[in-house]
Amino acid sequence: EIGSGRPPHPLDAELAARPWAPWLRRGPLAAAVFAGVALPLLPGFDTQSKAFLLTEVVVYCLVGVSVVIVTGLSGQLSMGQFALLGLGAYLTVRLAPNDLSLPVCMALVGGSCALVAALVGLPAVRVRGLFLGVTTLGFAVFAYGYLFNQRWLTDSGSSFVTLEGRARLPFVGEITTNRGLYYTSLGALALALAALGALRRSGAARRLIAVRDNPVNAAAHGLPPAATNIVAFALSGFVAGCAG
Repeated sequence: EIGSGRPPHPLDAELAARPWAPWLRRGPLAAAVFAGVALPLLPGFDTQSKAFLLTEVVVYCLVGVSVVIVTGLSGQLSMGQFALLGLGAYLTVRLAPNDLSLPVCMALVGGSCALVAALVGLPAVRVRGLFLGVTTLGFAVFAYGYLFNQRWLTDSGSSFVTLEGRARLPFVGEITTNRGLYYTSLGALALALAALGALRRSGAARRLIAVRDNPVNAAAHGLPPAATNIVAFALSGFVAGCAG
């Protein structure tokens, strides 16, 4: 059951014996992969401008993955995920002149945003729910109104910046088109979803869910709720920063 920490109910034995039963799980995944790969090639979506819009959709999906971590697994209300995305975008602009490959740049930006998210999540040590949501909303307002207008971050004193250079993938080369950027973003989303699935099946997710459902009982069993919640914020910040 989603979000409960319990495994899903198995299929009925008679239904599981049907030859098409395995496709109940594989079919939607295969359809989603096919749609993601084929969509930029379909009439009406086969221009570079549409490819850029589709890339934005994929970026929003990555932000959704970060929300699943902090809210779905940890149970914390965060309203600052798009501020972390914006921070990741500005940090990428600052790193662009160094001619770093895209994976290295994403690792550095994601790590920086994870640190910021952990600092923003420090109030989770004491508060939860709407009170924590107000704190993260305050970070979003601070980022938009002040942080994103600082010259040391934007190099222009305003929130409008220009990205110099092009993204570069090892063994692939430079990404020169919006369609290439879309497929790169789609690959990043696939990796994020695979990592989320692995996390969901791991002991780390069980610890997050235990603290989410009953922090007092979890603390009695040796799980520190404060540190666990901050780790969830950091993981979600990493994904949001990579989306930026």
